[in-house]
Amino acid sequence: NSEAKADDAMSPLTSLLSPNKLGKARSESLADVVAFAAAATATHIGEVEKEAAAAGVDSVLQVTMSQGWCAGNVCPAIYGALQVGVDTSEGLRSHRVPIPHGLVLCIFVPDRKDEGKPLSSDHVDRKSAIFNVGRSALLINCFVTEDFSKFPRASSDALAKDTVLSQFPYIEAVSDAALAAGASGAVPCGYGPSVMALIPGRTGDVLAQSASGHLEIEVAKAMVKKAQEKGISGQILIAKPADVGAHVLAEKSQLGAQDDCAR
Repeated sequence: NSEAKADDAMSPLTSLLSPNKLGKARSESLADVVAFAAAATATHIGEVEKEAAAAGVDSVLQVTMSQGWCAGNVCPAIYGALQVGVDTSEGLRSHRVPIPHGLVLCIFVPDRKDEGKPLSSDHVDRKSAIFNVGRSALLINCFVTEDFSKFPRASSDALAKDTVLSQFPYIEAVSDAALAAGASGAVPCGYGPSVMALIPGRTGDVLAQSASGHLEIEVAKAMVKKAQEKGISGQILIAKPADVGAHVLAEKSQLGAQDDCAR
C-alpha cells in the first residue's frame, strides 16, 4: 500500500494498492515505476490528458517516460503482458506481444541484494548489437508461436551478460539448474539480482490449484538449491504474467448513508 499526490490542480490524494510481492529493495525500479504508473493512471485525467488525446498520444505513457524511466519497465507496467517499446517522432509507442495461456514464472529473489547496475556506456559493439536484435526477433517468435523450445537461444545476450555476471556470478548456475529441472528458459530479471525461469503449458489457474506435483515446484527447488550451493540465500515466487498493467479499481464509497447490502 502506498499513497501518491499529484499537483493540487490535477487531483486529491490517491491511494494505491499493489499486489506485487517484490519489495522495493529487491526491485526498486520496477516497484517505483508501477507506483508511478498507477498514480498517473489514477490522476492524469485533467488538462494534460486532454492535450495529449488531441495530439493522438497516450498521456500516461508519455508523462511516465518524461520522468526518465526505462521503456522496458514503463510499457508493461502501464499495459501489462509483454510489450515492445518503439521511439517515434511523436513519442514512445508500445506494442503488445501475445503471451500464451498457461505460462508460469518461477522467480528466485536473493536476500539483501540491490538491483544490478546497467551498462555504463551508451555505445555498443556493432556485432553485439546485431546479435541482440536477431535474438529479440526470435524471442518474439517464441511467444507468438507458443514454441519455447528456442527460448534458451532466443534469450542469449551479447550486450549485458558480462555486466550482469560480474555483479551476480551465481545467476548463470541458477539458470542452468532451472533448465536442468525442466524449465524452457531462464534469464536474469533486468540486470539482476533475481532470476526468472519460464514454464509453459500449465493448465488451470496456478494461483488457485494445489502446488503438489507441479513442474514449477521442482524448478523452484533446483534454483534455490543451486543458489545455496553458491552461498546465496533467497526465496522463490511462483507467478503468472499479468494481462493488464496499472489500473483503477472501484471500491465501495464511504460517502452517504451506510448500506451493508450495497456493493
